[in-house]
Amino acid sequence: MKIGLIQINNSFDISKNIKKIINFMETKKEVTHFALGENALTGYTSDPSELNTIGLEDERLLSLKAYCQKNDIHLFVGAALKLVDGYYNSYLYIHHTIQVYHKTHLGLREKKLFNAGDDLNVFHTEVMNFGTCICIESHIPDIAQTYALRGADCLVMPFASPSPCGLRKTLWHKYLPARAYDNGIYIIAVNLTGTLKGMTFTGGMMAINPKGQIIMSYFGDDETIRVVDLNKQQVKARKIGKTNYLNRRRYELYEGSNHVIY
Repeated sequence: MKIGLIQINNSFDISKNIKKIINFMETKKEVTHFALGENALTGYTSDPSELNTIGLEDERLLSLKAYCQKNDIHLFVGAALKLVDGYYNSYLYIHHTIQVYHKTHLGLREKKLFNAGDDLNVFHTEVMNFGTCICIESHIPDIAQTYALRGADCLVMPFASPSPCGLRKTLWHKYLPARAYDNGIYIIAVNLTGTLKGMTFTGGMMAINPKGQIIMSYFGDDETIRVVDLNKQQVKARKIGKTNYLNRRRYELYEGSNHVIY
């Protein structure tokens, strides 16, 4: 299957963001799956006075779902959701329905804005199964491992990382290949770009195969799209091969053990 990684500016204009997303998808008619960054639909902020949200029944979101239904598109996109019980930093899987993952591990400033999710749910498509690690969650190995054990073939990692957090090119090369290799799955990472309220987002896109090999990387700061080929057979090959490290875990040695916090 082919998946298009779309890097757009961080913007609070939801209608403009949706139009931009659709325009990018229209340029790649051969692609059925697309992924964007954290809160790409609504714009990202950790300032409570600037929080921009959308509801699941918002007509703008429903129009995007209708587009995906009509064109048989699988879209993964981040949004700040307004629900009955509060706000969530979420990742949406839009196809014939809208399925939602709520960020479970919030940043320190995000805890003032959002409720934390409580489920590492997997998005099941006809071709592959997808898990989600939003930004900071990519640094927690247990999350990636849990998704792999739950049958995920690919982890989508959406980011909203501004320049004070460091360049994605430098940081991602340190640890994302290990997430892919150790768990035998694909990793797809997409950051936001542009400047919003004085904060500059650095951009960045990367795809890594189940062998830990980088198959695509782009670190320009423009709005753009890159297409990557994913092959579920590569995931299956890792599961039955000698390097399936998940099957060789002696979980009785460490699951349920006490955690030491430094």
